[in-house]
Amino acid sequence: MWQKKLSTLLNLEEVGQDWGIINSDSKRLEEFIDFYKSNITDDKWENEALAELIFESANDSILEKTFTVELKEKLKRFVRENKDDFPFNFEYWSKLDKDFPVTKYIN
Repeated sequence: MWQKKLSTLLNLEEVGQDWGIINSDSKRLEEFIDFYKSNITDDKWENEALAELIFESANDSILEKTFTVELKEKLKRFVRENKDDFPFNFEYWSKLDKDFPVTKYIN
């Protein structure tokens, strides 16, 4: 199952629901984006789970005021190049309200 694989590879908590939300870490945002690019997908839900992890980590980074120009550009490039691989999370996160400032970097 993808939760076990991703949790093991990224040293994260293996949980069923809200895996990306629970495991978000603003300090690891760049690492998560790089991992997404190098990951060989075994299950179609891996991309969705990783996108959720990345978006929540980016949102945390923005709220913590640690979101650098470089991270912003990396996130925007990540979305532009990969959004077709995680349609559910792309649609969900792009429609959130102002309480989720990462939304403006997803659209």
